[in-house]
Amino acid sequence: MKITRKRMTLDSFGVHSVQISVQSATATAADHVALRCSCDCLTRTYPGLDPAEARTEADDHVRPLARALLGNLGPIDLATALHVGARCGAERAAITLLVEHRSWLGWQHSVRDYAEGHWDDRFQFAVRIDWAELLIGVRHRKLSGPAKDVAVLLCAASVAGDAPILLNDLLVSIAAPMRVHVHAALRELLDPTSTPSADPETIDIATAVFYKVDVDTAPLATSADVDVSELTRALAVGTQGTTTEGAAVRLLLLHGVWPRRPSWRRYVAYGDDASHRRSGLVARIMWPELVEHMAAGEVVGHPSDLAVLSLAATLAGAQAVSLGAVLPVLDWRAAGLVDRVMRDLLGLRW
Repeated sequence: MKITRKRMTLDSFGVHSVQISVQSATATAADHVALRCSCDCLTRTYPGLDPAEARTEADDHVRPLARALLGNLGPIDLATALHVGARCGAERAAITLLVEHRSWLGWQHSVRDYAEGHWDDRFQFAVRIDWAELLIGVRHRKLSGPAKDVAVLLCAASVAGDAPILLNDLLVSIAAPMRVHVHAALRELLDPTSTPSADPETIDIATAVFYKVDVDTAPLATSADVDVSELTRALAVGTQGTTTEGAAVRLLLLHGVWPRRPSWRRYVAYGDDASHRRSGLVARIMWPELVEHMAAGEVVGHPSDLAVLSLAATLAGAQAVSLGAVLPVLDWRAAGLVDRVMRDLLGLRW
């Protein structure tokens, strides 16, 4: 079989111009297809031969070639192969984020170390990343880099696969130029066609979380004595000076479902705010207890409402969640609120 050669450059990636030669993906794909066709013929000739086993043998035959080709692909061709290998919108969004970032597509400390190549039915060379293995590599520092770069990589892994992450420090670690791309990846997971779980009464002062609020009411001992307005103001005071936890509380108050449930309000702790000129009620959500009871199934509700609660918990740094699993569950109203809070947290203009 004739093997062709081709050259690729890296000029568009802002690095020194490098020329490399690799085996033609087209020629190897043709070899793969020929092997598969041969296996199909053999299975028809020999009925006792398992077709799946024959195809597996064909795939195993070309796997070393695919591995060698993957190791020599330049960043541009690797980006193309990753897009070809993406199987869903979430993976495409994650790959787009990595391509925009560029740093993880090189030869050292690269996502290619956690990927596998193959040829699809259209004879295209496709690459898929094992996101779970990649996350393990990051945690064990086998795949390392600056904090702002690792933050983008973890976001991509969580968007594409079952990769639980904490959002509290991650989002604020992302460099400003990449925040718009992170936001775009998150938006890909928000389904605008889903049905809202409820239409709760709007909490007029929910947006007060990011501002200083003076509380005139006297401290109350139990959550049962606190109405929604008092709870909102108390949480606003309790989260002053906190960026991500303030965003978590703001999300819950804008959503409006959980603060109105007496059973949920037992996870709120109250006390005096001695730091203010006037005494008043201050409240903080007891995130560890809330997360523990959520894991035990003691907090029940509509899937969209539970997804909002999980996102709030990860913004507060209390629970790791997989964005690819949680964001698509949100109904259209909750998705809009999450988008609003994320945009504000990333410092993006409307």
